[in-house]
Amino acid sequence: MEDIHLGSDICGRWHNRCYEVSKLLGRGGTGSVFLAQRVDDGKKVALKISCVGEDLIYEYHSLTDMACLSMVPEAIELDEWHGYTFLVLEYIEGYDLSYYIGAGKCSYAGAVRLGCILAFLMSKVWGKGYCLTDVKPENVMVDIANRRIIVIDWSSLTEADAPVKEFTPTYDIASWGVGRRLADQRYMVFAISMIMTVLIMGKSYSPVSVSIDEVTEDIKRTKCPVGVRNILIAGLKGRYDTLQQFYNAMNGLDIYDQSSENDRMDKIINITLAAAALFAFLSIANWLILI
Repeated sequence: MEDIHLGSDICGRWHNRCYEVSKLLGRGGTGSVFLAQRVDDGKKVALKISCVGEDLIYEYHSLTDMACLSMVPEAIELDEWHGYTFLVLEYIEGYDLSYYIGAGKCSYAGAVRLGCILAFLMSKVWGKGYCLTDVKPENVMVDIANRRIIVIDWSSLTEADAPVKEFTPTYDIASWGVGRRLADQRYMVFAISMIMTVLIMGKSYSPVSVSIDEVTEDIKRTKCPVGVRNILIAGLKGRYDTLQQFYNAMNGLDIYDQSSENDRMDKIINITLAAAALFAFLSIANWLILI
């Protein structure tokens, strides 16, 4: 995509809307994401541009199918430009969770709060008959302006109980040899447990270089509260069959906000997650009663 640079005008072939590129936000295997401004009204948007149109078409339909869920960014339009397919998305002011890994270790209470929120959000996806199979820190954003959690990549949306095709090894239960590569609730619980683990530990893990037992031994060596430690290990060992079981275990913990090694990061994550956490706790309580 050497022909796309700062100031480039991307004008859609079908909708005739033009966007001026402001900066590169990230690159993937088949495309890139740019911050852009819509020319007619100056609205900031995120442009996903790819030479593999099928991927963005699938993601666009996934986003529109799941648009009723609070953690789904708005899909504004899908179009073509000079042989590329581009997807116009709501621009999120904030950070993805990988920022918090780099900023320092997350508090135990913050990680549990986030785990509850993600379990709630993934239960909503499951309730619609699907599973997100590539949930990882880079794909989960904290929307600072609106105080919500957003999942920004929906290309891995897979029908419930179907084989998993899109995944990242660190967050894939089968890569660690503790479960099947199947789009089910256990798969999502494992991914959330690993996200919580890397946030608490302040580092990521690769199944190529370490075993799941080495990861759990790392957890045991920390000052992690026993309840949190047991939940993380159970999630990483595939011992929760459902998101409800996982949530119930976390909700039963008696844990308070504790300072971590990065007080600034704790303040950010606590402030930005507070409103979403309250909504999630109340909503899951109602959801559990209905079940």
